[in-house]
Amino acid sequence: MENTIGQMIGKIKHSMSVTNDNKEKTSIMVTFDFSTATDVDIKSWLCGSRAIAFQRPARSLSKGEIDALSGTVVIAQNAGVKVKSRDEIERDALAAMSSMDKEQQTAFLQKMADSMKTE
Repeated sequence: MENTIGQMIGKIKHSMSVTNDNKEKTSIMVTFDFSTATDVDIKSWLCGSRAIAFQRPARSLSKGEIDALSGTVVIAQNAGVKVKSRDEIERDALAAMSSMDKEQQTAFLQKMADSMKTE
């Protein structure tokens, strides 16, 4: 297995808070050494972190809306951003279209239709 990502990252100092079972809280500084981690390890850790971030806003959706997200491509930086329901997406699109003239609406709809063909 390659470990080029870990070697590039190297060591990172990180400040973190820890609360033990006795509810005692303290802050410590640790250094994480990624230099021996494989690329697979690091990718797995990254996805795990983004999955947790994605789950937080998704909790506000219905089971059906969450199921509809299966197969979705999530931009990693946006994983913690509120997930919009289909109704919210449609409402936002209609609001955006209402501020456009007919020519802009036609271009917008064509762009949407074109993007759906490539998926």
